[in-house]
Amino acid sequence: MNRYTLLTAACAVLILTGQGCFSGNQEATDAFGGVWQTDDSGETWIATNALPQSVSIGSISGVNVLDFEMDPSDTTAYYISTQANGMFYSYDAAASWQRPEDLRVKAGDVYDIEVDPRNVCTLYAVTNHELLKSTDCSRTFETVYTETRTNELL
Repeated sequence: MNRYTLLTAACAVLILTGQGCFSGNQEATDAFGGVWQTDDSGETWIATNALPQSVSIGSISGVNVLDFEMDPSDTTAYYISTQANGMFYSYDAAASWQRPEDLRVKAGDVYDIEVDPRNVCTLYAVTNHELLKSTDCSRTFETVYTETRTNELL
């Protein structure tokens, strides 16, 4: 992994978890939260929170992020799981974000996402009572496991 990608991922994780405290010039499109990138060793930061929607361009900056993952075989592929807002993915190094079409991960709680390091575009997502798997880069998901006990969460 090159140094720029590693720095970007580390900064994104810090900011998304609320641990970021950066100074300097900030070219912000969103005043709070989101993913920020730098090309000049932290002198300036640019928010990369664009979420294309049917009517306009929205933002991911207001979501409560539970997990941030990068595909180890494609350093431009990022995945975010959220509380109440489903999951988001970016295949352009966070320049823009998309949502899967599958309703199980498009909204609601997605607690965790894991990317298979050996298989390109294979990832797993955990919702309230299901473990889901995608083998086509988040286009479709299949149920791998369902917790049937109502008092247990995955």
